[in-house]
Order: sequence, then C-alpha cells, then structure tokens
Amino acid sequence: MTKLEKHNLKHKILNYIESKGKLKASLLYKLEKWLLKEVKNDYNLNKKILYENIITLINENKICLIVPHLYKIKWNQVELKDLKYLEDGKYLIREMKDLSNNRLNNYYFDSRKSNHQNKLELTNKLRRILIRKGEFKKKIILYLSDNDIPLNIYEEFEGNYKINFTDFNMNKYEIKKKFNIPLKEQQNHQIVIYNYRRKFMCFYITIIEAIQHIISELIINKNNIIDYKKKINDLGTKFAFYCDLYVTSDWIDVAPNIYRWESFFKYYNLPFRVKLTFENVRFSGRTFEFFMKYEYTIKIKNYAKETIQHLKNLGYEEKGRDKDTTSIGFNHNAYIPSSSIEYFYFCGKYFFYYYLFLLFSHSFEYIRKEYSDCNFTEKDKDLYKVFLPTTNLIFNFSSKTLNKEIIFKYYSLDPNELEIIYNKFLLPNVRLIEKKLYKYFLIKTSLDKKKY
Repeated sequence: MTKLEKHNLKHKILNYIESKGKLKASLLYKLEKWLLKEVKNDYNLNKKILYENIITLINENKICLIVPHLYKIKWNQVELKDLKYLEDGKYLIREMKDLSNNRLNNYYFDSRKSNHQNKLELTNKLRRILIRKGEFKKKIILYLSDNDIPLNIYEEFEGNYKINFTDFNMNKYEIKKKFNIPLKEQQNHQIVIYNYRRKFMCFYITIIEAIQHIISELIINKNNIIDYKKKINDLGTKFAFYCDLYVTSDWIDVAPNIYRWESFFKYYNLPFRVKLTFENVRFSGRTFEFFMKYEYTIKIKNYAKETIQHLKNLGYEEKGRDKDTTSIGFNHNAYIPSSSIEYFYFCGKYFFYYYLFLLFSHSFEYIRKEYSDCNFTEKDKDLYKVFLPTTNLIFNFSSKTLNKEIIFKYYSLDPNELEIIYNKFLLPNVRLIEKKLYKYFLIKTSLDKKKY
C-alpha cells in the first residue's frame, strides 16, 4: 500500500469506531466485516493488511485493544424439575465455561496497560491476538484512546451514574397449568440464537456479558469475599451503566438512517420525545431484574384541541405546555427479568416501540395533516401491530390499552427457565419483526420525495 492508501485506511478505521455509540468502540469482527466489504476493491484489502494498520494505530496510541476474560457459551441437554411454568422434562440450558484460568479480576489483554513493553513485544502480542478465530473474535474490542467515557470492566467505577439496589415488588402473573416445549423445538431455537448472535452481536454485549459473568461468580462465592457488598454494588452500577448506554444508543439516540427502522421518528423529524431511566437492578445468580421508567410524549400545537382531548380520553396525560404546544404522553414502569442481555434487549425494545407507535397511531390524523410531505398512509398508522406477537408477553396485556405496569408474564428467577421461555416466545419473532420493519422502512424512504 502507498502512504496515502495507508493514511486513508487508518482514517476509515478511526471513523468507523468513532461512529459506534457514546463509548466509541467496536468489535474487531464487525470492523473486519464492514471494511472487507466496503473498501476491499479500493485497497486490495485483506485481513493481514487490516491487522497491520490496526497495530500501527495502537502503537500510535490512537486506539486501544481490549479483551475481557475469556469464556465459552455451551448448551447442554439436562433433566429439569420443579420449574414455575414448565413441566418436568429434558431441556437445553446455557452453561458458561471459563477459558482464561478464572481471570475474573483482570483483562485477558489490555493494550492500555502495555505501555511499559517495547513496540516489538507489543506488536507480536497483538498479531497473535488478531489472528485468533471463532468465539474469540467476539471478545476483541477496539476503543478510541481519547474517548471521554472510559471503558472500565474491572476497575472501580468512577462517575455520577446512580442506581438503586433496594428490593422491589410487583404483581405477578400466576399460570394455572404448566406447559412443555419439545426438545426438537428447543434445538430449532438454538439456530435462532446462533443467527442472532452472529448478526446482532456488538461490543456492548461483550462488555455486559463479561460483567454479568463476574457478578454471577461473585454471588456464588460471596461467603468467602470480605468486601462482597462493595464489589457487588460497584459491578451492579457498571452493569446498569453499560446496559443504559446500549439501549439508549440503539433505541433513542439512533441518528436518521434509511437502514435503521428505529430512526423512524427522527428521520421524519416528528415531535416525539422519549426518556428512559434505569431505576433499579437486582441480581439473583445469573438472573438480573431491571426496574425502568419509560416516558414518551408528542408535542401537539395548541390549535388542535380535538386531538389533545382525544388523547386525554384514551388515557394519555398532559406533560407540559408552552405558548404554542401541549405535550401529551404517558409514563410506564417496566419490570423485566432476564438471564442474558439479548433477551432483555429485544423484550424491552419491542415494548418500548409498541407504545411509541401506538401514540403515533392515536395521533395519526393530526400528524398526517401537520407533516403532509411525509405521505403517511394507513399502513404507517398500523405499525404498532407489528409488535403484537411479543407484547403478549406482558402480564395482563390488552391491545391499545395503556398498561402503567409493564411486567414480563413469566416472571421467574431461574435463568434456565427464563431462557427456555424467551427462546420459545421471543427470539423466533425477532427475525420476523426486524426483517419486516427493515424492508418497510427502506422501501418507504426510497420512495420519499423529500430526503431528511
């Protein structure tokens, strides 16, 4: 490569990492996939050339390379009994196997702590890490050196992020009859999980899973740890902090993008505002429970008195008023138990967007009049219905009704039971929902006369 080509390639690497959330980080395999597809023909690019440029950027202290402790996720067939919702029987359960000699208190590798090494020694170490294959690739995080938010997995948390660790109670759904999921069906679910992780895995998941694994091991050994409470509170704060960053960047802060249906409201510059707050987190072994507050509003011009009254009649509340507009919306309390971040992510996401698109539907005639150049149709009005297969996981859910308390129907603290239920009722719907909304939004935006 010429000097100019090297400069341009390094610039593309830095720009790609810069675009990835508030943490400014990326998994190596995601960067590889993007670069080898986007710029391969421009530079005759291959992995060896890419790795050498990454190593150069690390040596120049432009980026850092971080690998948390290593573990492998394995699914085993076992006999389970005395579950809350499932009949006794054979089930596939997730097991975490440590691959780095229980190094739960330190990174497998962290280039930030390698400044004392000479460049040749560091370069050789980096080369050995970069050429690793398989699941290891999903643990390698590239991170901008000058980022304002430090990436700290094992260090003590520093910052003003607050989370509550007190107990909380909620009404729970009681099922009268247990149900069974055939083993063959569970095996089919594993294909869905594999495809999900291959497509949607990101650096946030790697960070969150690493912290969760430390927490679950800490809970197992709590009687032997003197400063257990301090450590569990610190790890819990970090866990909630990175979960908050993850969902906020993916549900709320997503920039207008024709390839991201989640950017629908920003793409059309609609007057919706959303606030999501993580109030509380509780851990029971590998299971974590989040209590969140979710508030959303639409600003309606004061002349549209009928629309404002119509929304109030449906149960929406006035949240504020100024000279020209009235903010109308609703607050939900959401209680979501989970054993793994991917279940929490999609479960929370679909509840979140169901109610947002429901408010869009309820104020549709006003929006169509005020935003006539967007050419909204009845199909747009019914977008909330896409999420109905998953919203039925809400306890006492009723279509078009505003549930103040969003509680996962099958509320269990057993991580194995939770995963089996999520695998049956949630993950098989993920591909259908994502594919349907992706195609819809891409086609709609391609037909728009006005580009935003």
